[in-house]
Amino acid sequence: MKIATINTRGFTSKFKQDFLLRYIKQHKLDIVAIQKVNSPVIVSNVPVYDIATNAPQGLGTALFYKRNQPPKKIIKSPEGRIIHAEFEHFTIVNIYGFANALAEVKRNFYQTVLPAYLRPFDENLILLGDFNATLTIPNNKSNNKAFSDLVNGIHLFNTSALMPLTNNACTFRSKAGQSFIDHILVDNKLSDTVSSFTILPYAASDHELVYIDIDLNTAKTKTQRKKSAYWKFNVSLLDDPGFKFHFTEFYDSCRKRKFLYNSISDWWEQDFKRNFKQITIDYTKEKKDDSNKRIYFKEKCLQELADKLNVGEGNLADYIEKGDGGFEQGKT
Repeated sequence: MKIATINTRGFTSKFKQDFLLRYIKQHKLDIVAIQKVNSPVIVSNVPVYDIATNAPQGLGTALFYKRNQPPKKIIKSPEGRIIHAEFEHFTIVNIYGFANALAEVKRNFYQTVLPAYLRPFDENLILLGDFNATLTIPNNKSNNKAFSDLVNGIHLFNTSALMPLTNNACTFRSKAGQSFIDHILVDNKLSDTVSSFTILPYAASDHELVYIDIDLNTAKTKTQRKKSAYWKFNVSLLDDPGFKFHFTEFYDSCRKRKFLYNSISDWWEQDFKRNFKQITIDYTKEKKDDSNKRIYFKEKCLQELADKLNVGEGNLADYIEKGDGGFEQGKT
């Protein structure tokens, strides 16, 4: 299945509608989320596809989907920026984030408005659209911490990670530069079902069309998933200054996500415990890697010294102790 997103920058003109429909047919797209949809939308007599729109005040959202696979339920936000569609085996939430708005408005959108359309957190959630915010460039002016916290808090996988690395990768181009603000995010449990992430040039907009190939038939059900192996926290880490620093940063971020959950117990089980385990494992691995690197560095230095002195590495200590070659006894 191919699922795509594009900001069409208006959609009432017949040219833009015909252009998108040709694009859908050419690339065999199954579901297409569009943003910045003007009201009213005048698409009619579209073969194979139906369209659900949410643009009461203009600049809203819409969703093209195949008629033989309609959503069971559609929920629309009053201002038009969100359209939530529940299909048989997955849920799609299409959003159009704020571009020119106060930081408080943008923050409220990701901390309060959008989470209300993500509850309960669907296991097969696909969140996509024009977020007007970046995830991959922390220092970019389009970065929105509330958006990043939301993605991390409900454990979404950024499918752009599957894209081949390139310096010119972007989804939006303007006179001011280029940005990566159009995203397709999926439930972490769906990450193995996504085979590719593709950016296609789209001549009818200053945004590019983005789509993923996903095989939802291989998505595991709850009963199919294996439970994690038993894990025990190493309490000696509590005396590690480095771990204390990491934990303080983690908890500060984690507690700000409480609003995403219906209760403290839900937050504790679904967010804190799960992420605490992961940061502990990551920190332990990182610390072990650093230790191994230091040991390797020392061994390499000793080997180079032994080579220069023309003695075997095993005899280097005896060579130094005896004071041969100008070394003083007991000094290295």
